[in-house]
Amino acid sequence: MADYSTLATLDLALGKHSSSNWLTVAISDLNIFCGSKSMTDEQIEDLADFIASEYKDMKFSMMQLFFYRFKRGDFGKFYGKVDPMVITCALKDFVEECAKKRDEYLTEEYEARKKEADNARQALFQKWHIFFAEFMKEVKEEDKDDLSGVCIEKVFELDNCIRIETTKDQYDLLEGVYFNTFSRLFQKIIPGISIQYKVKKPSPEAVKQQQDSNRNIQQINEQNISLSSAKAVIDNIYDLPKDGITQMRNVFFKRYGCTPEEYLKNNHQTNH
Repeated sequence: MADYSTLATLDLALGKHSSSNWLTVAISDLNIFCGSKSMTDEQIEDLADFIASEYKDMKFSMMQLFFYRFKRGDFGKFYGKVDPMVITCALKDFVEECAKKRDEYLTEEYEARKKEADNARQALFQKWHIFFAEFMKEVKEEDKDDLSGVCIEKVFELDNCIRIETTKDQYDLLEGVYFNTFSRLFQKIIPGISIQYKVKKPSPEAVKQQQDSNRNIQQINEQNISLSSAKAVIDNIYDLPKDGITQMRNVFFKRYGCTPEEYLKNNHQTNH
């Protein structure tokens, strides 16, 4: 798994055919070690060129390991008969074994990192609960219910960041009235972590309820203004002359379709 040069890298660094020249020497040495007389010099050179081309992405260190293990007898005993096909078949088995070992290593490494990440996430959530409990102690009673549902929505381990999901009202409180308190306690209890906000969009039902509520409030305000205007005309609170009062009564009648007295009578029950 170490970062060693490949055969192709050797050719780039030391010149063309550097890897095949080294392979020629290594195969000749292997031939002598096995006491084989079945491979000619031409076969050795052709085999070296083939391996250098076919396995150019193999690390130089792995190729060294292959020849060592071949000499150790890991690919069988050949009793003096070692030819190019024996070596290429053994090399193929070696490559498959390396790939399997690499997959095992990566799986173990992934599991270890996953476990480490899970432990870090769990520790972060525990710190969040401690932080939020301390924060809520400093929140006004009238705001506790509004803020009680704030929680972590997602953790970004690589960025050392958490994302919390809030409503618009919760966001306004955290970034407004309680910004200093929230920031101070967060950096104290969960240092080195940043925050992203995910502000939830209100549901269609909530939007409709808010719109209905706004309309009701607007209607009540308009009615209160109308009642105040009717009383102002009747009581002449501005001390207007007779012509001025007559003009105001005409404007009122044109606006509401009745006299101020009739308006107060018709809306008496509503007003109370």
